Amino acid sequence: MTEFSMHFEWLDKFAWHVAGRGFLEFRHGQQVGVDWQLVQTSAGRLFVLAKGNGTTELGHDALQMLLHFESPSQLLSKDEEWATRIQMLSLSSAAHPDAEANGWISISAHSAERSRKGAAATAHRFAISNLAPDRPPTEEWAQNGYKLIWRPVDEYARVISTLRTLHRIAVTATLTIEIGDHVEAARVADVACDLASYACGCRIQWAYQEGLDVNGLPVTGFISNAITGPYVGLPLIKEDALWEFMQQQWNSYAAFRAENLSQARRLLGLLLNATADDDFMELRGSKLATTIDAVVTMVIGTNPEAVPFLSARTRKAFGKALREFIRTDLPSRLREDLSPEIVDAVVSEMTDKSNELLRLSFRNAIRRTCNAIQIELEEADISRFVRARNELIHEGRYVCQSPAPPGDWPFAKTAEEYFWMLRFVDRVVLRTIKYRGAFLDRCTRDGSEVPAESG
Repeated sequence: MTEFSMHFEWLDKFAWHVAGRGFLEFRHGQQVGVDWQLVQTSAGRLFVLAKGNGTTELGHDALQMLLHFESPSQLLSKDEEWATRIQMLSLSSAAHPDAEANGWISISAHSAERSRKGAAATAHRFAISNLAPDRPPTEEWAQNGYKLIWRPVDEYARVISTLRTLHRIAVTATLTIEIGDHVEAARVADVACDLASYACGCRIQWAYQEGLDVNGLPVTGFISNAITGPYVGLPLIKEDALWEFMQQQWNSYAAFRAENLSQARRLLGLLLNATADDDFMELRGSKLATTIDAVVTMVIGTNPEAVPFLSARTRKAFGKALREFIRTDLPSRLREDLSPEIVDAVVSEMTDKSNELLRLSFRNAIRRTCNAIQIELEEADISRFVRARNELIHEGRYVCQSPAPPGDWPFAKTAEEYFWMLRFVDRVVLRTIKYRGAFLDRCTRDGSEVPAESG
């Protein structure tokens, strides 16, 4: 492993790799000439490997320069074809097992931009991870005047077989968008990845972006630390309806995402985390409960009121009167053998709890949320979900695991209870993002669908 030959031994382990010569630049302007390798792992993390090459006065030993100064702020590189700028973070563990022994240092990077001299992009191609339908993703359509082109990677069957077997993360496809502006292209790719994530039930994400010229050749590149997740074979939309789902939901979801960007990201992330199969079942159930909490906050706001007071002033006055009543009336109703300290503690606790009387209960918050997104849920289902949620949040177990489950509790196993909760959450989340079509019943896991709803 010497000079630029290092990446030939390990490039199959990375989603992106490129090499060159340039300068590590420090905060106060010092520069160290280095040979460098830029790599992005399949999980989306970005690293630079650098090795001093003696082209600057500071010498060959880049590591000593790092220890003497501080972590470099950026790496700059320019040759006859490409200009590269890499924003650096900090020293990292070796990205290759033999790197340090051969004089290479590893530095985590924030992002990298590359451009070819005198060339302009007319389209942008994105490397897509974890999109793994049985039929290779070969599809094209026009969306709001932009053409989207999906293509599988080479050896697609082998790649998705490994992905599914090992439950890892891998680039499986590309998405080319015929847009010249790289920011707009990335926005469109984000919408596409979000919709594909909902449909496929796991994190679909673009790893890096390449600008293409009129001949389809790369002329720019943008690589960053992508937000990724493991492959999970638990789809929400049937494979033969994937592309139709994405096209039909595009405009409504894009509008939803634009209006609620941070909440939209959080909602999708919570749902996907709750189905990742590398957690204990109890943790996954708790995440489902948290997902519903997030939906409630998104739809009806934080701490919604249970009582429709005339005004905020009226509510404040009532709360003050209630606390005063507790303070003056409660002590006389307590046992006489209690010490003054215990009496004060009880009064204080009851005063604090009085605030909860003015807030909506979780059960009623779900009802109000369902009314707002126009779906009807059976009261028995709401009660059952609340019971399961409370048991998970407060006891860290499912109801079926409690010493004495209710006699009418329908679930005997944790998996049954979890997947029933998942179907409940799926319906609420999909309706929240304004999808009212059919979706796969992940409770039965037999390919049957929850029917479409009007409204």
